[in-house]
Amino acid sequence: PQRPVSLRKRQKVQKVPRGLNPARSLLDAALILISSVLLVLPFHFGVLWPLAFFAFVPFFFTIGRRTSRQALAASYAFGLAFFGLLGFWLSLVNVIGFALLLAYLALYFALFGFFSARFLNPGWRLERVFFIAAIWVLLEVLRGWVFSGLPWALLGYSQWKNLPFIQAAEFIGPYGISFLVMTVNVLVFKLLQGWRAMGRGEVRRGFWKPFAVTLAVIATLTTLYGRSALAARDAYYASPGPKARIRI
Repeated sequence: PQRPVSLRKRQKVQKVPRGLNPARSLLDAALILISSVLLVLPFHFGVLWPLAFFAFVPFFFTIGRRTSRQALAASYAFGLAFFGLLGFWLSLVNVIGFALLLAYLALYFALFGFFSARFLNPGWRLERVFFIAAIWVLLEVLRGWVFSGLPWALLGYSQWKNLPFIQAAEFIGPYGISFLVMTVNVLVFKLLQGWRAMGRGEVRRGFWKPFAVTLAVIATLTTLYGRSALAARDAYYASPGPKARIRI
């Protein structure tokens, strides 16, 4: 007997699994590579520090709308690409050792994607932004302690040439700087994600206000304090009187 039409259609759909879409896989790979390049450049060339504030955005579009398990592999690939581009010169010392190091360090990116994917999925609660940034910082702290610790290329280090911004490290340390940089990345992503959703009528028009205000507050406070701290330093060295110079 002839099979029902609905059953035949269902079997056709099953022949092309959603996760194996070649076009989607190619786009995901391109986005991950773009994020890797954007993120690694400030570590090699300090003047490119602005790139770190939106380097994660293409990657977030890759793992957004995915389950935690689906985000795991993409995040691991991101980690491999980033640390590979960051420390490629180590392959000249020991290829096997460098490969093992990449495999280990990329695990932290994989864990980040696994735990943060659920907060990246469409949802416009501001606290999700801080949850994601906190997950990143917690993993950086763990990386600095597990197996004697390897705090190599913390996200906050990408701002080593951004002197006004990193003055806040006096109070929040390098992990606090990492938290702020990741927060800005998530805010930018949520704004772009929301504007796309708004064009489809999936979100109210004023969704962007808390995200934009938070972004403006971070930029304003870090800039004002950073410039005032640098001005106080310059004024001290310009004032008369004996000075002690220490070379480290």
